[in-house]
Amino acid sequence: MKRTLSIFIILTIIFAFCSCGNSNSQTDITESGLSDSVVENQLSEGEAKENADTPDYNSIYGDKLDETYKIVLAGAQKDHEYIELEHEGLSGVCEGANYSNLLDNVGYLIKDLNGDGISELIIAVSEEETEYNSGTRILSIFGYADEKVTLIDEFRYRNSMYMLSDGKFYQIGSSGAASSVYALYSLSENNELKCEDMYFTALKGEDYEDIGYYYNPNGNDYQADPDTREVTESEFNDFSDKCSKKEIKLDITPISDWGYAEVEVCLLADAEYPTDLEQFTTVDGNAATRILFTPKGEVNRLKILEVAVEDVDDDGNVTYSFGTLKEYETLSKPLILNAVFYGDMPNNGFAFTDKFGNEIRFTLNLSGEDGSVVTEMFW
Repeated sequence: MKRTLSIFIILTIIFAFCSCGNSNSQTDITESGLSDSVVENQLSEGEAKENADTPDYNSIYGDKLDETYKIVLAGAQKDHEYIELEHEGLSGVCEGANYSNLLDNVGYLIKDLNGDGISELIIAVSEEETEYNSGTRILSIFGYADEKVTLIDEFRYRNSMYMLSDGKFYQIGSSGAASSVYALYSLSENNELKCEDMYFTALKGEDYEDIGYYYNPNGNDYQADPDTREVTESEFNDFSDKCSKKEIKLDITPISDWGYAEVEVCLLADAEYPTDLEQFTTVDGNAATRILFTPKGEVNRLKILEVAVEDVDDDGNVTYSFGTLKEYETLSKPLILNAVFYGDMPNNGFAFTDKFGNEIRFTLNLSGEDGSVVTEMFW
């Protein structure tokens, strides 16, 4: 044993001496004993493995995001026929799209909500913050299990859901002044919303002014349930206030970003002059205004339009005619447009094509208040 140990020590000393004496060595030994290049390779391999192990959630939830975008686009186009088709888990999106242009308001968030290592899909709508609702209203929650997308739950305007700062969910429901529900839920690892507390109102009898306030821990909003107990109006309101204060704004991506690359439009004077650009002039003249288009991705078939007002109906809806002045098959760098604006009604516009082949059109005008660029979608 001693002889073996001595030989080992001698070999170690010889190896160390040879290594120190090799002045041509290009290998830098780090404190850990590994070269920087080896460390970088190991990190790259580790990141590659992690990326390989991470599901592609954009692909997993892609069909549902496609469907959501098409519903919202149909709402902007006032295509109620498409909205009225069956759209599993998206009734809240359909409800809102029937009445409003939600392209900039409906969005999505892909996030692991229950800590099981698998991300869920939230479809939500951003709204103006009010005294009662300061968070982001959730319209749908989808999960992924057994290699398929499943609906966890969906919500409508009178049955709203909000995420709280502690990761739980707060439901506000109402079918009338005498029938309201406030409930607290958590999302289980098997993608079920489990009720933790529920407060609700109901009529005590036939008198519509005699309203009772109740609590049930199991999510059963009726008085006859053996676990239901009556509470005071103060307890009912305190629960609501406590939950409302914990509502959070979700960092949702606008659903429009799913359908097409965003284009920022502003006065050139308000932005840094780009070094690599395209340029187009609609009308030569000293009165031309310089508009900067900045694509946030590759924009397909960008068109510069000439626009004219054809009609205005009794509701103030404007119908435009338009023609193409210039078309770019793709635009991936800034464009400076030199254009003349003649009056209050727009005479300039632009358009591009989304990934489904739909042409998205905007009028382009200057604000009468501060001279800033104003765009408005039209069909």
